[in-house]
Amino acid sequence: MSNHCTLLYAESDALRARDVQRRLEPCGIDAILVSSDMAGITALSQHRIDMLVANFRLASGSGLDILRSARKSRPDLPVLLLVEPADIAQAAPALRQENLDYLVKDSEELYIDQLPRLARRLVPVFAAENETNSRTIDAALEKERSLMLAIANSQESGLAVFDPQYRLRLCNARFSSLLGLPESLTGSGNALVEILHYRAARGDFGDAAFAEVVEQQMRRLTSEPAFCFEQENSAGTACEIRGNRLDDGSLMLKVTELGSAARLEQHNWRNANFDSLTGLPGRALFVELLKHQVQRGSRCGYNGAALLLLDLDGFRQLNQAYGNRHCDQLLAEVARRLMRAVRESDVVGRLNGDQFGILVVDVNTSENTEIVAGKLLAAIARPFRIDGMEIRITASIGICFHPAELHSATSLVDMVEEAVVKAKTAGKNRYMFA
Repeated sequence: MSNHCTLLYAESDALRARDVQRRLEPCGIDAILVSSDMAGITALSQHRIDMLVANFRLASGSGLDILRSARKSRPDLPVLLLVEPADIAQAAPALRQENLDYLVKDSEELYIDQLPRLARRLVPVFAAENETNSRTIDAALEKERSLMLAIANSQESGLAVFDPQYRLRLCNARFSSLLGLPESLTGSGNALVEILHYRAARGDFGDAAFAEVVEQQMRRLTSEPAFCFEQENSAGTACEIRGNRLDDGSLMLKVTELGSAARLEQHNWRNANFDSLTGLPGRALFVELLKHQVQRGSRCGYNGAALLLLDLDGFRQLNQAYGNRHCDQLLAEVARRLMRAVRESDVVGRLNGDQFGILVVDVNTSENTEIVAGKLLAAIARPFRIDGMEIRITASIGICFHPAELHSATSLVDMVEEAVVKAKTAGKNRYMFA
């Protein structure tokens, strides 16, 4: 058997990719470099690949799409996802649900040091060397787990993740500090209900009957896919408790102290202006940003912006078929896909239940706007995986390329709403200009 393999490496940073390639060569590992999801999927069909390593965020698309494509055609192919620390929360549902191996791209570049070792462990042509290197790999993965905990502990807010059975997976020091929890309740495997029992016995929830208040709090934390409420901790300090249901059924809790008037004001402003389910700007804030863009264009004679209104097709029927919980998870994933399909300078907002607004700036021509609309439709058309179910949906988009000196923000919204109706009337799953 040849002691040699080919690794497909998907990375947007060309310099970093070549550095990885140089480090792999002395180990008998050839690296094929790609920078986008489509290039990676094409390379899989054209080359004999022994292992796939893909960055979560690419210049175009996501490394997850390459990994998923590989698993369909090559279920036995070893795959590994690289995740930036800032993307861990976004990538976590897929990592858990799809049981993917991953490395965090730490600033000391430990992940680059581990790639050759992991390749020699995971790729079958190196199987004979696995036992010799297993202790080294285990030590490296232990460093990886320590890094994850260090990242959680670096958060200003309290952070805890509970599995679908509501047993603790991860808890940072700030979470136990804000809620005044003893060390015995903050270890992996502790039940959420036991934490509530402890707090109820301490009197955190008032003088209500013990069993009743624990049941009430448990229902409050587990019945909705996303929630946000205020509650005093044992020291009498107001805290915001925000929860999100992850794709695998896990529950993530974030606890933030609202001690100062300024922070409380900031908290109230965010609640009023951002959608609690998706984290996107709500309708009021989105319209204010649109007005700002119109005023900017009126002052500068600038015409290079577009307003797009995306409305999911048949969402009411989906809600009836799958229920509110699953459809809320679907909407949250729709929001993430829309954010990935546009640039950081563009704005995505949730305007109504299944209706999203996209403000695209510096597009210069209506043809460029069409390219953006095509990306958005393609992002929605890919199947969604929600609690193990595959859900398919399409969208209709109305577009108004923005000659700022001719229209107000209100008239732009009216025009783009009419364009959405035209798109749905014309057969859905398409875009129409106002």
